[in-house]
Amino acid sequence: MSDDYYKNLPKKRMGVGVLIFNDKEEVLIVKTSYKDHWSIAGGVVEEKESPKETLIREVKEEIGLDLKEVKFLSVDYIFDHDYNHGEN
Repeated sequence: MSDDYYKNLPKKRMGVGVLIFNDKEEVLIVKTSYKDHWSIAGGVVEEKESPKETLIREVKEEIGLDLKEVKFLSVDYIFDHDYNHGEN
């Protein structure tokens, strides 16, 4: 991805990923046109958007599914020690 893409991301970046299972307990993976690898559906949380809203939007955009039931799985946070936080 280009440097411009990363420069335009929110300063505190959040992303979501969703595990979608069928009746056989098989997980759905996707191959998007903008990545060179297989992945789970998901993406970057936009400003003033909750992770749940992001998950529903991204799944609709990427694979056309309207999720009706979303079960929360987990949250992870990694502090970027190298981030400047606007200080000199």
